[in-house]
Amino acid sequence: MSCAASVRRFTHRTIATVEALRAEMEKTRRRGYAVDDEELEEGLRCIAVPVLDAQRMPVRRLASPGRPSASRRKSCLQSPISSCNACVASRRIWGTHPPDAAIG
Repeated sequence: MSCAASVRRFTHRTIATVEALRAEMEKTRRRGYAVDDEELEEGLRCIAVPVLDAQRMPVRRLASPGRPSASRRKSCLQSPISSCNACVASRRIWGTHPPDAAIG
């Protein structure tokens, strides 16, 4: 990335530099899920995980937004991640719905 475009900050946590975005993308790759930690709106967090097909290519994403209290910041991620992993592992998402089917 060699973009010098200005980034609009929505909160003090908004990723606003190319370097910070690269670092966050690398962390996301390593841990296997993305986190929006109040970057768009104070008090709003979201995690997202990819759903992979049999060739390990992303075909869907599962996202879980929420408004956790400060005391629950870390634990609020554990349940959705575990649920997403269990759902994918049990093939309730992939294997029962073809890639072009709506999941609702």
